[in-house]
Amino acid sequence: MGRMRNGIVIDMRLINHMHLDKERQEVTAGGGVITDDFARYLQSHGMEVTVGSCPTTGLLGVAFGAGLGRLQGKYGFLNDNMISCKLALADGSVVTVSKDTNPDLFWAVRGAGHNFGIALEATFRVYPQENGGIHHTWDFEYGLDQCEQVLEAVNRVHDIMPPELAIFVLWRRESPGGFKHLILVNLVFAGRESAAAPWVAAFEELRPVRGSGRVAATWAELPWETYGGQNKLLSKPEVWRLAPNKMMGAVSVRELHVPTVKAFFESVRDMNERFAGRGWFGAMFECLPHHRTREFPDDATAFPWRNGANHFLMLTATPVSMEDREPFEAHLDKWKKAFTEVSGTRIGPRTILYLLARILYNIHLHPLRSYPGPALWAATRLPWHHASLRGDLAWTLLSLHQRHGPVVRVAPDELSYAGGGGAWRAIYGARGPGEYAKCLDGRGIAGPGMRAGGAAGIVTAPRARHARLRRAVLPAFSDRALREQEGCLQLYVGKLVGRLRTACDGGAQDLCRWYGLMAFDVVSDLAFGQPAGCLDNAGQPWLQVIGARAKSIVWFQFAMHYGLDRWMGLIAPKSSIEARKKHLELTSAKVRRRLEQKEDINRKDFMSYILDNEAETLSNKELVLMASSFIVAGSGTSSSALTATTFFLGRNPDKYRLLAEEVRSAFVSEAEITIESTSRLSYLKAVIDEGKGDVIEGRWVPGGTAVGVHQLSAGRMESNFRHAKSFIPERCMAYAEMRLMLAKLFWNFDFELADNSNKWLDEQKTYLVWEKTPLMVNLRPRD
Repeated sequence: MGRMRNGIVIDMRLINHMHLDKERQEVTAGGGVITDDFARYLQSHGMEVTVGSCPTTGLLGVAFGAGLGRLQGKYGFLNDNMISCKLALADGSVVTVSKDTNPDLFWAVRGAGHNFGIALEATFRVYPQENGGIHHTWDFEYGLDQCEQVLEAVNRVHDIMPPELAIFVLWRRESPGGFKHLILVNLVFAGRESAAAPWVAAFEELRPVRGSGRVAATWAELPWETYGGQNKLLSKPEVWRLAPNKMMGAVSVRELHVPTVKAFFESVRDMNERFAGRGWFGAMFECLPHHRTREFPDDATAFPWRNGANHFLMLTATPVSMEDREPFEAHLDKWKKAFTEVSGTRIGPRTILYLLARILYNIHLHPLRSYPGPALWAATRLPWHHASLRGDLAWTLLSLHQRHGPVVRVAPDELSYAGGGGAWRAIYGARGPGEYAKCLDGRGIAGPGMRAGGAAGIVTAPRARHARLRRAVLPAFSDRALREQEGCLQLYVGKLVGRLRTACDGGAQDLCRWYGLMAFDVVSDLAFGQPAGCLDNAGQPWLQVIGARAKSIVWFQFAMHYGLDRWMGLIAPKSSIEARKKHLELTSAKVRRRLEQKEDINRKDFMSYILDNEAETLSNKELVLMASSFIVAGSGTSSSALTATTFFLGRNPDKYRLLAEEVRSAFVSEAEITIESTSRLSYLKAVIDEGKGDVIEGRWVPGGTAVGVHQLSAGRMESNFRHAKSFIPERCMAYAEMRLMLAKLFWNFDFELADNSNKWLDEQKTYLVWEKTPLMVNLRPRD
């Protein structure tokens, strides 16, 4: 024990006991344990959990702050994994705090400060090490002239990076190669080396002046092997004695604001040169994954920035003598304030000026300034989000294309195309080096905050991960697999025909609803070998959940773009948020039951092909997300196409008669209507293509621009199709489910639209997908 001004210093090093209960996966550590000892102890037992990047700090002090670290994307913060803590309070009593004992104090010690008591020991949840405990790390060093490229790459990668990746950005005064004033980027990947390739490539492409190459290190050795070995130097007592007056400042920000960070690094260079021999200035930015951390509720612990900040900035100023204290402190104060202004959590005068400047830049100086479109849409993405949240985006974009032509600037960094096949082939048809990357930063279907548990499904996965997921599922969509599933399709199409025969005597039927019930039954059986029973029980709640879930996606797009994801619960309709959560719960339960019944499935379903594909194995989380894609895409797309095709046929009696004649003359009996036989009906195929709007589409487009073909506009542009608003299947002259359904519908029924459905298409809203209203149809059995 020692003394300090107005207090005492307690040497905690003797309280350094550790005990692992491997069966319960829990470790208890004394208050004097440092993170290096903790990591080495767990590693020796094949376990791990999140700890900070500095190996010489006290473990419990780290946990009380939050416990940020490289592995938080997989396990959450260290204090998320705290089970209990034993505290000595100011009155001399010793208490244990946990979720069941002194829960309020347990909540407070995890993030609200360090003044609640002396931590004697704590128990944490720990996890079995993956990949044999090996982590892969790369150091890249760049000159200050490369600052903007590097920071933009960090922001771009951080938006979409997987939970296994962590990025650190450090200032380096000089490297062994003689280079001075460097930006060091360190990547750490806690997974298979091959899966890290796209993230490593993103920084190799920037041409670093120096690189370490890949270094494989155990979890405990990571702090010593990264940053060019700086921790080895800085942890030596003799180095600390040279500069004992270390000052630090910390700021949490949503993203690295490039102009501010660049100005800061230039200031660090200038201060190091000005005070050479009298001190040092530096920085370390931790750009950490947040997938697992955001699965915990905001109020799970007292840590206030769980959903608010993505990057933790540590600024350092170290005077040799305290005579220089004033300029060193002024440097820290200046830049803490500057980073706070652009942190994304505060709006100040600088932020307002920046926003105004950005709007003027977007309109008058941006590389896309010459593209046609409304000035307001070019200035800010707000009009795009406004139309999307109202459900009017599809019709609004159609209006913009009709007014401005086949290429329209619909946001500061986005172009919408409605031209011919050239745009379609260029954007979606290229493969290999020329392929366009998917836009996963909030402009696309869903960025990282939308992903379940931090994992990306096949639709939102980056290119390398998408390829792996695609290989895993590809066997389920082969010709052979399709033929094996015909019995399932025939079963539910036949059941729907039977239900319609019974129901049509009761008046006009909502075919939109009936198609949805049938499609959900089909996809449930095809994907899991388990019937959903929708045609037997039309009140099945999952269908309503899927519809409401789609609305949550557009709210997530809006929230992510403006850094409001922390407040999603306040700004988005509660029903949408709950629907997304319920959908994932139902999907997870379905997958769990399917895995439990692995040996009891009598025929092949989609999961059979995935589980039997030994070359590409998926985790449970990836299986759930894959199943979610099956359910949403399989039930929504076919039912939408069938509904739209039925509407257009009802509105176009001449086309109705042509299709009826083709179907009824092709077969002698209903038993002849199969997947193979309907594939020979050319007009049926043309009707399906026309009904679903299957359309396809120089100038150089700058990098970073989001591009896409707007199918509704492309299908309705007179420059693409003569009589574009008319239903003309002849111009499109395999969709097994739709072919079977339409063929059997025309074989069994005559139909016409009810009067209240003649304007059905004009009433549709879109929330990423069409929100279909009832399509009322009068059916008459042919026999």
